[in-house]
Amino acid sequence: MSNYNISVDNGLCNRLRSLFSGLKYARENSLKYNVHWPVHPTECPAKFTDLFHSVKDVNFVDTPVDPYTKCNKWIGPHGIQLNHNYDPHEHEWFKELRPVKIIKDRIEEYVNKNIQVAVHVRSGPRYIKMAKIFKCHKPLQQYFDELKNVQKMYLATDRPETQQSFIDKYGDNVLYDKQITNQSTRVANNLTYVQDAVVDLFVCMHADTFISSPMSSFSELVINTHVHDTHRKHKT
Repeated sequence: MSNYNISVDNGLCNRLRSLFSGLKYARENSLKYNVHWPVHPTECPAKFTDLFHSVKDVNFVDTPVDPYTKCNKWIGPHGIQLNHNYDPHEHEWFKELRPVKIIKDRIEEYVNKNIQVAVHVRSGPRYIKMAKIFKCHKPLQQYFDELKNVQKMYLATDRPETQQSFIDKYGDNVLYDKQITNQSTRVANNLTYVQDAVVDLFVCMHADTFISSPMSSFSELVINTHVHDTHRKHKT
C-alpha cells in the first residue's frame, strides 16, 4: 500500500480541515494515511489525541514522513490544490470527530440546555485588519442587530472586551463556557485554551441557529455541520 503523507499547519480548525480532506482522498485511493500534527506553542499547543479520540485510518506520526505536504486547506493528489472533490465542506466528515471524555462532558452540559442560538464573534486586531482588506468585516453592532429577537444565546469569542460587551448588553441571557481573562485564546500557550475552543466549537454545532464571523475557519467548520443538518440555520 502506498503512503499519503501530510503535515497539518496553523490553528486547530485549519488542521482539522486538512486532516479530514486528506482522509477522504486516502480512503478513496486505498492509501496509507500518515499525518504529522506538530504541537506549536501558540498556533496549536495540543496533540490531536489531547482533544479527540483516534480516527479510523489516520496514522499520526511524530515527524513528517517524506515526501509530505504541509497544508491547512482541503487538498488533492499533489498537495494543496483546493480540489473541491476533497473539500470538507462537501462531506459529512465531522461524524468521526469525537472529543475525549473530559471535553465531551463539558459540551454536554450546554447541549442539555437546548441552546437555540449560538454566535461566534472573532474580533482580534489581526483578524479585523484581514477582514477589512477582504471587505467582509462585521462590526459588533451587526451581531447585536441579528440577535435583537433572541432571548438566550451561547457566545464563543476570543477577546475579553467582546465577551464583556455581550454581558453588559444581555446579562444572564448570554451563556459562555469561561470568563476570558487573557488577551486572546487564539494565541494562548497551553492545552487548556485549546480544550476551551473545542467546547465552543461543539456547542455552536449543536445550536439550532448559528451566527458566524466571516472568513473564520472556526465559523466555517460550524457552518459545515449546519449544511448537512437541514433543520438548522446559519447566518454569515
